[in-house]
Amino acid sequence: MDTADVVLIALVVLAAFVMFSISFREDYQARLARKLAERSGLAPTAEQLPLLQEKIGRRQRGAVVGALVAGVAAWLLTLDEATSDRLLILAGALAAGGGAGIALTALRNASRRPSDLPVFARSTSVTLADYSAPSDRFLAWGLVALAIIGCGVASFLTTAPLSPLLVGLTVAAVAALVFFEISARRIVALGQPAGSVTELVFNDALRAGYVFDLLVAPITLGTYATLIALSTIVASLGEPVVDAFRPWAPLALLALIVACSFLSVRADSRRHYLRRLWPDIAARGDGRLAVISEETK
Repeated sequence: MDTADVVLIALVVLAAFVMFSISFREDYQARLARKLAERSGLAPTAEQLPLLQEKIGRRQRGAVVGALVAGVAAWLLTLDEATSDRLLILAGALAAGGGAGIALTALRNASRRPSDLPVFARSTSVTLADYSAPSDRFLAWGLVALAIIGCGVASFLTTAPLSPLLVGLTVAAVAALVFFEISARRIVALGQPAGSVTELVFNDALRAGYVFDLLVAPITLGTYATLIALSTIVASLGEPVVDAFRPWAPLALLALIVACSFLSVRADSRRHYLRRLWPDIAARGDGRLAVISEETK
C-alpha cells in the first residue's frame, strides 16, 4: 500500500466522519425531511417532524457506516489491480455497502417506539409491490440480466479467460439483487408501530425509501458489468468494429446513464407507495404536497 492509497482511505474516512457527524444536526435532519416530503408528496406538520428527523438521521448513519466498511475493504483487497478498475470496484462497493447499512438499520430500528403510547395499525397486509414501483425492479432485474448475458456472450466470443473485474462485478450484481429481494421483503414484513394515521403514512414513506435505496446497488453494479461486458464483446470482434464503435461509445454511455437516472429518480416512482396504500391522500395531493389529517382514518 503506497502513499496514494493511504491518502484516499484517509479522505474516505474523513468524508464518512463528516457525514456521520452532521446526521445528528437538527437543521440537517430537517432539510432531509423536507426533501423526503417533496419526493413523497407529503407535508409533515411541526408535531411530526422530530420523530421523522430522528429516523432519517439513523438511516443516514447506517448508510455511511455500511459504505465506509465496504469501500475501505474493497480498496484494500484490490491493491494489485489497475487504478481504473479499483475506482470502479470502489464505486460499486460504496453503493452495495450503503444499501446493506440501510437494510440493517431498518431491520434493527423497525419497532423503536415507546410501548406506553397508543398504537395504530392498518387492517390489510402489505407486500413489496406496495413499496417498489414495477419500473424500478424491472430496471434492476434487466441490468443484472444484461450483465449475465453479456458475460456469457463475451465468454463465447473470446478465447482468453474473462476479466476478473467483469466476473466479479457480475457476481456482485447478482448477489446485490438477491440481497434486495430478501432484505426488502424482510423490511416490508416487519411491524409498523404508530400512534396515528399520520405517523403510519410517514413510516410508509421511510419504508419506501429503504426499499428504493436497496435497489441502488444492483442497478449500479449491473450497469458497470454490462458496460464492461459490452466493451469486451466489441473488442473481440476485431479492430474495424472497435474503430466503428469508438465514436459512439461516449454517447451510448451517456444515454444509458440518463435513462437509468430518469427511471430511478422520477417523482412518479417515489410516490408509488402513496397511490397503492393511501390513494385518498395521493388524489388529494393532486401532484402537490398532500397534507395528512386524521380524517384519512
